[in-house]
Amino acid sequence: MMMRRAILMVAVVLSIASCDRSDGVARSADSPRIASFSPALTAMAVSLGLESSLVGRSAFCRIDPSLPVVGDLHEVDYERLVRLDPTHILVQSRSDLVDPGLRELASARGWKLLASPLSGVEDIRTAYAAIPDHLFPPESADHRRCLELVHAYTDRIDSALSPPVPSLQGRSVLILSPMEPPLAWGSGTWMDDMLTALGGRNAVQADGWISLGWEDLIRIDADRIVFVSESELQPGGTLQSMLDRRTDGEVDILVHPQVHLPATSTDEIAAELRSLLSRENGS
Repeated sequence: MMMRRAILMVAVVLSIASCDRSDGVARSADSPRIASFSPALTAMAVSLGLESSLVGRSAFCRIDPSLPVVGDLHEVDYERLVRLDPTHILVQSRSDLVDPGLRELASARGWKLLASPLSGVEDIRTAYAAIPDHLFPPESADHRRCLELVHAYTDRIDSALSPPVPSLQGRSVLILSPMEPPLAWGSGTWMDDMLTALGGRNAVQADGWISLGWEDLIRIDADRIVFVSESELQPGGTLQSMLDRRTDGEVDILVHPQVHLPATSTDEIAAELRSLLSRENGS
């Protein structure tokens, strides 16, 4: 039912677009026109020097707010997308989970669609390396330039994650985002991948991101607790009172403005996590 509705919407939009294809944006046959539905993939494109090629974004992308919003993982503005007429679409998703209407529209319009899941570190590496291949002919100057940046990122994150931290071997670490209630990074997340590479063991063995109850925060068995936050934590509140009730476990705080964005700042975050977990005592 959902697929039929999406395809019907695409048909209506294509009919409208055939009457008016103007979006007021100059087109170049040589330059890609990118519509990104993912803040992380947008950040990757920007890091490759492709900000001027972006013609559409999600409402959550940290980029020029005047750039038209075309939708996100859950909703697509088909009419605006057709009027913008991108050459390439970036979606944060497994390929089999891409919105069927978006897939149908891309096929009908001849747009190239790149679907990239971004759960683990390897997903991030793969997505970043795929963007130049998706946008440019092999061996072109732009392709070579972008691949140099991709390889530099890969070298940095490899260096940050190896070798393992000797003092961390076998120790259990609880990684939390300081929501209320807190959100734990479970198995298969990119922060879990980093922890495992550094020699630690995740105190949460469930897959994905897990919302913890306040009592869970007190009872869970962890040698260390690491809060990952985009800004400095504010003192007080329920979270602090629950931590004060714990009788064991060091507490560390990792602050980075893009700590929740699975993109090209993950090398910096990996280096900071390594430095933090190499300390003998928590902060």
